[in-house]
Amino acid sequence: VIDMAIQPDGRFLAAGRNYLQSYLSTGALDNTFASPAFSSSNPRLLLQADGRVLLGGYYLRVYPTTGSFGAGGFVRLMPDGSPDNTFVPPTLAPMLYCVFSDFAQQPNGKLLVAGTYIGDGSRQCTVKRLETTGAADASFSTGTVGGNPNGNPISLAVQNDGKVVLGGSFSTYNGTARTSVARLNTDGTLDTGFVPPVLSGNVTKVLLQPNRHILLGGSVTSTALPNYLMRLLANGAPDASYAATAVPNGAVNSLLVQPDGAIVAAGPFTTIGGQPAATLARITATNVLHVAAPEAVAARTEAWPVPAHTTLTVAPDASAHPQAVELLDLLGRPVLRQTLAGAAPAGLSVETLRAGTYLLRVTYAEGLITRRVQVQ
Repeated sequence: VIDMAIQPDGRFLAAGRNYLQSYLSTGALDNTFASPAFSSSNPRLLLQADGRVLLGGYYLRVYPTTGSFGAGGFVRLMPDGSPDNTFVPPTLAPMLYCVFSDFAQQPNGKLLVAGTYIGDGSRQCTVKRLETTGAADASFSTGTVGGNPNGNPISLAVQNDGKVVLGGSFSTYNGTARTSVARLNTDGTLDTGFVPPVLSGNVTKVLLQPNRHILLGGSVTSTALPNYLMRLLANGAPDASYAATAVPNGAVNSLLVQPDGAIVAAGPFTTIGGQPAATLARITATNVLHVAAPEAVAARTEAWPVPAHTTLTVAPDASAHPQAVELLDLLGRPVLRQTLAGAAPAGLSVETLRAGTYLLRVTYAEGLITRRVQVQ
């Protein structure tokens, strides 16, 4: 198993090189799910809020190929695993294949894809944005990731403001020096105000914390930051508060931020901060946890009805200067987002979401409040 995705109702998907299966929360096979045959050395999964499944991978091949299904390095499946032929990703003629690296979905449903388009001697390492139908979004500027001999975009993370943090193995973005990490504006252009330190090696995972700090994991090193697992401030500067006590002795391949802000790291390391931690560890020091709003603010933040069926109404605490309300899946990925202004209640339409447990997160100037809500 190379990648997994948890569904709101407790079922989960597991993907291998030529294997995609759904399991019930008990571990039993979910016989209602049957995906087409495929092959890829690094399959990746992204679960949409409506239950459809995005499957991507390095030289992904789907068998038998039906029309354009499987032509772009990634495909979309219906909730039962059958091909979603309404999703048609673009190809770059005369380029033939997309060497897929990662994808991320914005709360508006648009899809960001990092990869390398190659063919006929041409090569473009880039990030593209697609419409919900798979069509290319012409409003998103496609830049080129460069390196020696070629850049490689590997990991994507979408901020609350819509900006995109890109990690990988590269030394430039559209000709501007950026080593292993860069941030793009909402239109795809380089965010020149985000200036990270010089890094060496590959960033294999970018993860955003609720306090807007940015975690980087990989086989990456720097003279300005701890090795293998490091943290940047929102402007890209090194986060000096992230101390050497949390440094692994080997690469970090995967990261997860739990709802309480704790960090889970996985990779081929054996210690963190000198303490035994073979391949999997959780970091709970107070300086890595998110900034919570005061309890009084949380008490004055109301949400109804719970469980929600069609609309979840959120009434924020106006005195705490509300900024945004989000609904996240159990892995902390936003599925809905709305900007807040004053005390006006916000209505989140949940009728297209799969039934299950979600996290409601309200961002205030004073911090964050989170709580679990049910959608039926």
